[in-house]
Amino acid sequence: MTTTINVEINQSFVKTYEYLQNPLNLSNWVSFFHKISQDENGLNAETSLGLCDLAFVAPNDYGVIDYVVRDERGQEYYNPMRVLQYDEKTLLTFTTWSDESDTLERIKSDLAKLKGILEK
Repeated sequence: MTTTINVEINQSFVKTYEYLQNPLNLSNWVSFFHKISQDENGLNAETSLGLCDLAFVAPNDYGVIDYVVRDERGQEYYNPMRVLQYDEKTLLTFTTWSDESDTLERIKSDLAKLKGILEK
């Protein structure tokens, strides 16, 4: 089962996309990520699951910000995210394959924190 969560953000598409496409910003608003760093091997994250690798889609003109988290066991978690221009605002969509209520609430809380950051 998939669940898509939409958040309307009172910020321009350009500013929203620029913030989100920078993976180093993830730890500012996603509670799962404690610290993000980059070295010669790529992006690394200290997370609730331990150390993980991150891979982001290349910057693009379409508002796609998909990324993959790979844990130490090699399990991959795909995170599709889209930023859409909506008048002078932005609509952010995040899709998850989890239907667990605590996971959905955590995602909603993280997206609310992101909204607060971007609307300052």
